Amino acid sequence: MKMKNWTKISLAGFGLASAGVGFALWSGAANWNAETARMAEKLKQPASARKTKTVSFKDFADLPAPVARYLRFALKVGQHVRVRDAFTDGKGSGNAKF
Repeated sequence: MKMKNWTKISLAGFGLASAGVGFALWSGAANWNAETARMAEKLKQPASARKTKTVSFKDFADLPAPVARYLRFALKVGQHVRVRDAFTDGKGSGNAKF
């Protein structure tokens, strides 16, 4: 039994689309795995091997005024900064403009 041309074209299109989706999924998974491995290696480094920053009030220029004021109060210029953990929790609504 002969297939009609539109059936052949439809099957070919479906095959190409499936191959494209398969390649996209494979490529995305490969990128995800590579980035995860890179981050895991970075986390495995000893803390002393990581670069530590020192406090500079120039870094506070882009922060909101209350935050900059608090950091100037709480920190000293030249103090080493090591952030081990940071947590945030927000409730309510804000005036976010995207």
